[in-house]
Amino acid sequence: MAFQALFCKACFLLLVREKPADPSVGFILDFNIARLYNVYIVPHAHIIFIKTYKENSVVAKTIKLTADGLKKLENELETLKTEGRRDIAEKIKVARGYGDLSENSEYDEAKNDQAKLEARIVELETMLKNVEIISDGESSDTVMMGSRLKVLDVEFDEECEYKIVGSPEADVRKGLISDESPVGRALLGHKAGDEVIAETPSGSIAFKIIEIY
Repeated sequence: MAFQALFCKACFLLLVREKPADPSVGFILDFNIARLYNVYIVPHAHIIFIKTYKENSVVAKTIKLTADGLKKLENELETLKTEGRRDIAEKIKVARGYGDLSENSEYDEAKNDQAKLEARIVELETMLKNVEIISDGESSDTVMMGSRLKVLDVEFDEECEYKIVGSPEADVRKGLISDESPVGRALLGHKAGDEVIAETPSGSIAFKIIEIY
């Protein structure tokens, strides 16, 4: 199935639609970008236009990051703008050499990869324009952004170590949990010795905070 990617730099959004298809039908490719804005789609000829409700003073969400998290995103953005774009350009060049573009799956794949890369670049640029740096490891007797803590999973009698970070840095496998996650929200503001209940999609989880450091 071939898709056509339509990118609008003015509002930082990307849509794709099947080719050929009803031009009034499209869907947002990257919801991480789309959720920051109120958008509407206006069909016209064979192009889907995207606009933001600027009259409503839409403001992008503030992204909370540690200094390390900020550096990682800046490095990713630089890599995508240099190596990423260079690699995609080469893939498109090679695919063009295979002949008729209307039936060239390699070319369609390369263009789709390009659309995804550009969407990620715009997402990163948007986030980096709205960053709030949080303290990393600031001493406190309560759980806050940047806190490292040891907790006890009451049901399984297991100790876990977590660090509370912004959503872009979250990685549960490394013990980095978002302040927006059910567990992160439940832990924020509590002290060592407190027991908290995190309401997750899979049910309630009880934790006891052992140590904050």
